[in-house]
Amino acid sequence: MEHTEEELKRFIDACGAARRIVETMPELPKGIKPRHIHVIDAVVLTGEKKEKVQVSDISRHLNVTMPSVTRLVSELEERGVLEKYADAEDGRNVLLKLTPLGESYYRRYVREYYQKLGIRFENISPEDLRTTIRTIQTAYQCIRREKVLP
Repeated sequence: MEHTEEELKRFIDACGAARRIVETMPELPKGIKPRHIHVIDAVVLTGEKKEKVQVSDISRHLNVTMPSVTRLVSELEERGVLEKYADAEDGRNVLLKLTPLGESYYRRYVREYYQKLGIRFENISPEDLRTTIRTIQTAYQCIRREKVLP
């Protein structure tokens, strides 16, 4: 299926608009990056599924390498956002939990933000939203595969 140059330009413009949507997220505290918020969210979501949350769980959830997640976890621990502690049943296992500060970050930068976004998206049908998600993900995979992007 061939697309016109005009369609492709409109798609790229729409991607720019999508980037501006991401930029509507509330300003993060000093030293906290969007990647940190993803880790915080992953800790909460993993904790809802299983009692003990390990770094490897976060790595799998985010589809990110263990060294990357370990670094992010260390940064969050240094900032007092999460704690690492030894598993009482097997001291070799390192477990993670959010501190009260981490829980407040989760409420503000995940739960409240997505609730507000959901209200703003009320005129977009779930089907249209799912189609948009699939389209953007597929387009990104096509571009990555063809090495159009650096």
